[in-house]
Amino acid sequence: MRAQDLKDWRSSFRPDGRTKRFDDFAGEWLKAKASVWSPNTYALYSNSVRRYLLHPEIGLIHYRLSAIDLGIAERFKANLIKTYPDLSPRTINLALTALGAILKHAVRHGYRSENPVQYLYKLPERRREVDPLTPVEIEKLLAKSETIDATLHIIVTMAIYTGMRLGELLALRWQDADLDGDSFRVQGTNSHQKHRDMFKESGAFSDPKTESSRRTVRMSPNAAQVLRQHRLRTGNPQGRALIFANQNGQ
Repeated sequence: MRAQDLKDWRSSFRPDGRTKRFDDFAGEWLKAKASVWSPNTYALYSNSVRRYLLHPEIGLIHYRLSAIDLGIAERFKANLIKTYPDLSPRTINLALTALGAILKHAVRHGYRSENPVQYLYKLPERRREVDPLTPVEIEKLLAKSETIDATLHIIVTMAIYTGMRLGELLALRWQDADLDGDSFRVQGTNSHQKHRDMFKESGAFSDPKTESSRRTVRMSPNAAQVLRQHRLRTGNPQGRALIFANQNGQ
């Protein structure tokens, strides 16, 4: 940092940073992120903050924002591991990531001079091995879903034969499907109550999580035939009607 930049930063440091409580600022951080993150990302971090960072015994709820140093962050990490020995490294690292992001936000807004979590070692995470269903298990799943509910059976079938996420399937409209070409376009996601509330208000879902998620998906002939039968069974809907809708079209 240049000398002038340091002088400018010091002049902008907020005196109330010495008295501001961590729990209050964590709430402000979550509020700021609510309009930026997807509902799923927000729920993930919000749960981690409220369950672990603001834990009444091992959390940082009683600290002033400016008082949290590397030693305090290391003790929080150690206490988290000791109190919850069954937590996965990914869950613990998520809490540490949230803590680091909160303190970085505090630095950016002049409440702190540095973020000590950048020096904190995270736990090594073992890559989770994918354990796909066997052909026999797939047949059992399809057969069982068919006995439960016709629409559920179609959703399970499409998930198996396209690899699409559930939120992507539930956001599909008939105008996205090309049943002659055995394909459809993924253009939205419906994986959270906030998405469904948005649909009720505006008739639209959120965009996919990334631009690469907006794509054309090919269907097997069997999947395309199942979808054609689903359309006939549900009264031959067209256009912007949801492929997987309830009785109210939602």
